[in-house]
Amino acid sequence: RTDAARAQADEAIAYYERTKWTPHQRAAVLTTMAQAHAFAGRADDARRCAIEARALLAGRDAFLEIDELPLLAQAYAALGLREEAFSLLREVMANPARMIAQEIRHDPLWAKLRYDPLFEEILRSAKVF
Repeated sequence: RTDAARAQADEAIAYYERTKWTPHQRAAVLTTMAQAHAFAGRADDARRCAIEARALLAGRDAFLEIDELPLLAQAYAALGLREEAFSLLREVMANPARMIAQEIRHDPLWAKLRYDPLFEEILRSAKVF
């Protein structure tokens, strides 16, 4: 159902682009747009949104960063960008996070990484807080 998924992603992107957002909301919006572009198969747009979201998150709001980093990693995973996804996943597992290793292990959005031994290695490295 790729066409239906792409249509829903396009609808979400259009909504996020036409709505006014506060500067504080911008990183979360870009994260969501990165995921939508990734699920629609638009790697360049997804990567652009992810990079901009990451720049906005860096050192500004620790709580928002905890929520958004796993989602950015999922966008990279959906695109098959393993190095980028694993890099962010390492960071997620090294810090307090909303998503725990067990949840990530069974989430279908990580399917493209699930059978890579590095995926399990990173999840086993999770810090317990």
